[in-house]
Amino acid sequence: MSVVLEVGSSSLFAAALILMVTTYESNQWSQSDTGTVFTQANTMSSGLWEECSSNADSGTETCATFDSFFLGLPLHLQAARAFTISALVFQAFGTILTISCISSVPCSSADVAIRNRMRMIGGLSGILAGICIIVGVSWYASTIMRSYYDTMYISPDTERTAFGTAIFIGWASGAVAVLGSVLAFCASCTVSGERHELTSSQGQKVHLYSSNATQEYV
Repeated sequence: MSVVLEVGSSSLFAAALILMVTTYESNQWSQSDTGTVFTQANTMSSGLWEECSSNADSGTETCATFDSFFLGLPLHLQAARAFTISALVFQAFGTILTISCISSVPCSSADVAIRNRMRMIGGLSGILAGICIIVGVSWYASTIMRSYYDTMYISPDTERTAFGTAIFIGWASGAVAVLGSVLAFCASCTVSGERHELTSSQGQKVHLYSSNATQEYV
């Protein structure tokens, strides 16, 4: 049972890391709302690093990188970058720890207590990563939502932006990271319980052997 939990948590950690990288690199954090685009051939999309314009007729896409890395950017973009990068660091660290703690991995420590502590640290890192990515994506999404409704009430005929696919991928990555962390904690508890039962069983056997030896001696 413990091996299943170990492999399951490591797989979820790796999947969450892939989803976070996809979210980080995507230019689809926000996109034109097709219901408000006057020229259907031209659509806009934006990510953490670039803003793109695509033309369906010609099949071309033109992207422009934001001028600044951090300072001078809108607050929601600053927050999204900071939280997403933090999530990637935490998740990569947690993924390395959880994979290295699988008992069947040759490079894993032979000490069960050390593996449990490393797995718990990895689980905590995964939870922090999940929280960071969810906060960053939600902050960005709240700005899109507020802008969407403000524009709709003030100037209904104006083109508006809506959620891009990266928003949903980011939320999914956070959920997967937290679920993987829960499995990592469960694996640590299961391994500790199995170790305790094994120790108790061996202690009882030693005790019975000693009692039998004493009786034979007498």
